[in-house]
Amino acid sequence: MTSHAGAASTEQGSPFFPPQAPATTPPIAPRSLKDRVASVAGLEAAHLAGADKSEIQQVLESLLGALKDLPDAQLQLGERHGDGGLRITSHLAVWLIGKITDAYGGKLVRLSKVPSRESLRSTSGLAELLNVAISKKQGTGKP
Repeated sequence: MTSHAGAASTEQGSPFFPPQAPATTPPIAPRSLKDRVASVAGLEAAHLAGADKSEIQQVLESLLGALKDLPDAQLQLGERHGDGGLRITSHLAVWLIGKITDAYGGKLVRLSKVPSRESLRSTSGLAELLNVAISKKQGTGKP
């Protein structure tokens, strides 16, 4: 009795031992969150002091991408808030405020005194809140 189990196969190797898979490129070693956050552009006190709302929003979105380990293009596909910014949870808003505060070098936002909780639900609202806080801290009062 003969077996023709592998007769139709054009690949080398027996039916019990499949051919070797082609060599793959080694995976890229994951970077730590600390490294990803450190590489965010604009996360310096001097930049934040002169930044407008849209620049602060860009920094916030870059921080969010670093946290989620997502490229910007993929991050931008996320759910949008009614104000056009990316929708975030209040927990993420607190983390983002902390990172901006650390970079700026001073307490910017007292959560118990946030005028609208809605500003903690999107990157746009949070950028507006931080922009006003930085302006007040500098004494310029510009919104």
